Amino acid sequence: MLQFEGGILVNGNIRGNRTRIKADRIKIFENINLTGSFHSTTGFAYPEWYGIFPYNNTLDIVDGLEKLDDVFFDISIGPGDYFTKKGEYSVKGIAGTSMATSRIIMETEKSNTFLFFMGKIGGTLKDRSYTYNYIKDLTLFITSKTGANKLRGNKGIIIGAVHKPYIENVKVQQSESYQRFTQTDLEQFVKNGNKLNDANIGIDFNGDSELTHLRNVFTLADVGIVFSKYTDIVYADEYINVCGLYGIANIYIYQTTRSSKVSKPTLQSSELEPRFVWLLL
Repeated sequence: MLQFEGGILVNGNIRGNRTRIKADRIKIFENINLTGSFHSTTGFAYPEWYGIFPYNNTLDIVDGLEKLDDVFFDISIGPGDYFTKKGEYSVKGIAGTSMATSRIIMETEKSNTFLFFMGKIGGTLKDRSYTYNYIKDLTLFITSKTGANKLRGNKGIIIGAVHKPYIENVKVQQSESYQRFTQTDLEQFVKNGNKLNDANIGIDFNGDSELTHLRNVFTLADVGIVFSKYTDIVYADEYINVCGLYGIANIYIYQTTRSSKVSKPTLQSSELEPRFVWLLL
């Protein structure tokens, strides 16, 4: 067992054999690589263990998350703002304190990037991941310092080839200038799939996923949800997208190769055919 009340381990490799780590949200590792089997006494690992603390935008939370990924599935994000410029992080299991208090901010000047993904993007059934695949109690915010209104095609979460991905109490928010399209533009997405590539999207289904659960999910984006590849059954409970002046929810089904089912109590359950379908409610 590794127990920390102070002090850190510096430079090296540690191989665990069902080794338990007992530590609060303090820095305990510096240039340490973990392999083998580890467990946290709280059930969660913390990015603070690698010195990634909130409200410091010189630290990239993805660096800490990737260090923990090798041996932990459950990672806890504390209250406060954590920052990344890298993004494009593969999630196993991540939970904040609450949607209101835990925020991960991606500051980027890139278009066609994203913050989180689960499973192989564009993957098929043989690529499907059966690990935890959950995101809970977080706000994910994509913004730019120099020209947010120039960003195109960015996504908050991409759901790839995964089994039972679970997203609960999550806000996915593009920068304040996220709404750049008119109502006519939104309607033209139905006829012109290429135009959709310019939209900033909350959640993109892009891989052979199944049995997705969305619960209390709130997106602020040009388009809330896009099904750009096949999926089997999505349960949506209390989902909403704010899209400027032009509606409270929009979902696009595009180029699916087999039928998808989206169930949402307030929208009524509906079978969506494998073609481009647009819902703006």
